[in-house]
Amino acid sequence: MELEQGGGERSIVHNHVSKVGYVNGVISKRKKPCRRVKRSVIRVPRALQELFVSCRDTFKDPFTIPSPHHVQRLCQILDT
Repeated sequence: MELEQGGGERSIVHNHVSKVGYVNGVISKRKKPCRRVKRSVIRVPRALQELFVSCRDTFKDPFTIPSPHHVQRLCQILDT
């Protein structure tokens, strides 16, 4: 083992490897445990979903006049 002076730093030459101020042991970053967040699934009531679909079918565009069949269907949904 030889000691060399170079640029103000001490370096150690050991066999074929040159090491400068190495540490014995492993330095590792501590990892925090990973927690999964459960998202609750929002369930829409069936009647509300049926009303939405019926309104979408009935009022397709602003110039459409709803047919009596569609109006009856909307009335049935709203009455329940």
